[in-house]
Amino acid sequence: MRPRAMLAPLLIVFACGSVSFAQSHADSTAFVDARAYMTAIETMTMKIACGTSIGTAFLVQLPDRPSCRFVVTAGHIIRDNTSAKLITQVRGHADSLYVVEFTFTIRVQSSPTSLKTGTTRLWQEYDVAAVVLETADLLKAVPAEVIVFGSLKRSMFASWGDIVPGQSIVYLGFPLGKSAQGFRPLVRTGAVAASEPDSGLIYADAEFFDGSSGSPVFLDSRDAAGRLPVAAGRIFLGMVLGYQPYQKLLLNAKTQVVEMVQTENSGIGLILAGDRIGKLLDDLVRK
Repeated sequence: MRPRAMLAPLLIVFACGSVSFAQSHADSTAFVDARAYMTAIETMTMKIACGTSIGTAFLVQLPDRPSCRFVVTAGHIIRDNTSAKLITQVRGHADSLYVVEFTFTIRVQSSPTSLKTGTTRLWQEYDVAAVVLETADLLKAVPAEVIVFGSLKRSMFASWGDIVPGQSIVYLGFPLGKSAQGFRPLVRTGAVAASEPDSGLIYADAEFFDGSSGSPVFLDSRDAAGRLPVAAGRIFLGMVLGYQPYQKLLLNAKTQVVEMVQTENSGIGLILAGDRIGKLLDDLVRK
């Protein structure tokens, strides 16, 4: 992940159907087990490696393209690379765990004419990328025993009206390349600090690091007992882009010139809103 000044990329439930842990039309007094909620989120989050770049990616399923999934990640992770590897850990029968690796060739196209595995759309202005993975190709890489695989549904993308400063958030990824129990993403928390609908950006009181780029961020609607209201359907807040470093004026000992230097992580993070990502994906499949 690159520091960013504030001004200035498989998972499907094959045996059980699509993961669905929130329905917007359900009774608001109903709850689901937060453990199932977290498992579903974890299984749609993957480590992505492109050349020397390592980050986080997640899977999105769009209703108009049931034959494929879209790997969404930060654009700077895949930029200038020709291949990528996705690594994730999934669950099978009797709680057995499987590490799944999937390598594909990146083919960046500004106006894709077909959605084949590896077809990549890179939106430079938003630093976000979407890579197509055909379901048939995914099935070849996944053991038959795998039963828990998830993907983010378009209906789960939050709108600007769902976002309030101070809201708790939960984000998953591989900061500094770290993972838990094999290749499970680390789960961290923070809060919404501010949002800018015009730019499509959200500021967060959260610490992001190298490897966090591309991490999915969710509104944390769990109650005090750790339960998630079923009615909290639009929970996908956005994707991690980077962090705001401290900036200090320091004297360059060699040149004797005072310079502005970026130092450690300030704890202010930058997120590309899910509302903006959703619209970009919608435009992609329409063309």
